[in-house]
Amino acid sequence: MTKEYVQKAQELDQGLAEAHAAMAAVLSFYEHLWEPAEVEYKRAIDLQPSYSSAHQWYHNTLLFLRRKYRLLQIQRAYNSRLPEDLITNLLGV
Repeated sequence: MTKEYVQKAQELDQGLAEAHAAMAAVLSFYEHLWEPAEVEYKRAIDLQPSYSSAHQWYHNTLLFLRRKYRLLQIQRAYNSRLPEDLITNLLGV
């Protein structure tokens, strides 16, 4: 039933990062369809780079699949943006 709700959310708004992350979670955690899940995670992160749940769930999937090299690439890219985001948030710029 969950997958149907997520599909409906995607039909209503293809630009909704949360719907893509939710679909990725369903595909990876419940259906074990890793490649389609990765596509959905990447789409969610592209749509909303600051969506931490998408990063965390994707991170967990990569850990489970033991794809350490890809995981390190993603962590470096995310961490490279982090200091600027923190400064912007603290200063209200």
